[in-house]
Amino acid sequence: MTPSDQTVLEILGKRYVPAILQQLDEPRSVRELCEHIEVPVATCYRRMADLVDAGLVAHIERELADMQRRRSTYRRKLDAVSVDFTNEVPVVDITPRSDDGYELDPRWRR
Repeated sequence: MTPSDQTVLEILGKRYVPAILQQLDEPRSVRELCEHIEVPVATCYRRMADLVDAGLVAHIERELADMQRRRSTYRRKLDAVSVDFTNEVPVVDITPRSDDGYELDPRWRR
């Protein structure tokens, strides 16, 4: 098992991570995630940092929010993760997003 496979397995085993990944089919802020899946804010920020560091989630933009403050939004970079346990060492296979790279840059939207 490569170090990245080990990292992915450890992250996927953490509480709330599957629910967070499921909700990130479109860009969402941490606050939006917390409202959708009822996860504590501090925990959600920690899970998001782990997911971004592992390359499973992308930081999409810093959009203008209420009161002229900016907030980060995130989107998953994968459609599926599979783990093969048939060999001595588990092998992680990540299927990248099928639509990754085809979204219009938010700065060009009206």
